[in-house]
Amino acid sequence: MPGLKFSVLALGDKSYKFFCKTGIDIRDALKSAGATEIVPTVLCDVDYDADAEKWIEAAIYKLSGTIQAASYFSGTSAKILPDYTKQTPFLAAVLEKVKITGTDSDKTVYHLVLSIEDSGITYLPGDSVGVVAKNPEVLVDKIIGTLKANDGTIVETSKGVSNFKEVLLSEFELTVITRDTLLKYVAIWPNSKITKILNNEVLLDNYLYGHDVLDLIQEFKSGITPQQLISILRPLPARLYSISSSQNLVENEVHITVSLVDYETNGRRRKGCTSGYLSDKIEVDDLIPIYIEKNPAFKLPEKTTTPVIMVGAGTGIAPYRSFLQQREAEKNTAKSWLFFGERRFFSDFLYQTEWQKYLKKGLLGKIDLAFSRDQEEKVYVQHRLAENQKEVFQWLEDGANFYVCGDKKQMAKDVQQTLLKIIQVQGGMSEEKANEYLKKLKKAKRFQTDVY
Repeated sequence: MPGLKFSVLALGDKSYKFFCKTGIDIRDALKSAGATEIVPTVLCDVDYDADAEKWIEAAIYKLSGTIQAASYFSGTSAKILPDYTKQTPFLAAVLEKVKITGTDSDKTVYHLVLSIEDSGITYLPGDSVGVVAKNPEVLVDKIIGTLKANDGTIVETSKGVSNFKEVLLSEFELTVITRDTLLKYVAIWPNSKITKILNNEVLLDNYLYGHDVLDLIQEFKSGITPQQLISILRPLPARLYSISSSQNLVENEVHITVSLVDYETNGRRRKGCTSGYLSDKIEVDDLIPIYIEKNPAFKLPEKTTTPVIMVGAGTGIAPYRSFLQQREAEKNTAKSWLFFGERRFFSDFLYQTEWQKYLKKGLLGKIDLAFSRDQEEKVYVQHRLAENQKEVFQWLEDGANFYVCGDKKQMAKDVQQTLLKIIQVQGGMSEEKANEYLKKLKKAKRFQTDVY
């Protein structure tokens, strides 16, 4: 491709090991094909807006006078950013907050109904709500105390001069640490133990999982100052929650399903930044800052008669509630099949009465459940798929769309491997042919995932 000029804006998340690898791979492939990179590749973390705008300006400048630049400046192209973003969120009133796990559950899951009246916000099933939260105050106070600072300490950020406590509460990630944070920390305060962790993937994964910024500054003591600390932290990202409602049915509301992250490590209780905020700080009538994150890659079929197979575990059930509400609003009784997994039937069957209602109305055709702790041998959604493999494959052959929502690290991988095995066995295919079959499903947007 010697005649091609290009630039790459890579979007990623530094909490993942292979940060922006897809963008890097695309850049390298184009370069190896002889293409010319006109603006250096920009690697963006979850707080991407400022870096993306700079890249757009640089790329447009290099392309000035071309068709691309002309369309950009003509005003005929679509808006780059929606009206409400992380930087300019809408303040949504909480209309309902209901705990939907039982008293015997070892999980706490809330159903929240938020008002978007007079906002002009629109969304589709499959989209997400971004919630702009604050860090736990108890965590912030302990960090300030460990640094022997005080609430009135002044620091400077990209937004200007501000109070250290307020900056820690609102601007920087504290409940999660990343490889990048460790690299920046050891660059300021060299530490052989951190270097050893960084040089060993197993040690690094073990350390990053469940640890926060307070662990870092307590375990690897240094003379780091408040200003130095914020220089190594990444901006606090909004948390995204799959929407569990259809606007066609609930109109001026948007519903989300929130599982509280709550655990204990090293003798200290920890909670997720946003799930803890919504659980402990937010009540009915409170206002929370939100925006809509569009997700065109997880959508109901355009053809309303297309069958759907929906596989979800835990709060991965949320978007399927929006799917069924959409079909209810449309009075669409096309074939649908739900596979849902959780720990226990009596305490963790999220939205149980609603699924029963949809079954009775014929809006949901089939449901298969996997409650892993209700028997000695653990049973998961992939086991239910395998038990119904002949019919699952027939649905695919009949044109069904297949959806997966839930945990990326284990559940989604296990479901995909099970599906490949089903295709191989029921289709009488080799492993290579089964992989080709799945690739065709993905290309046709008939296999869609929303994983986290």
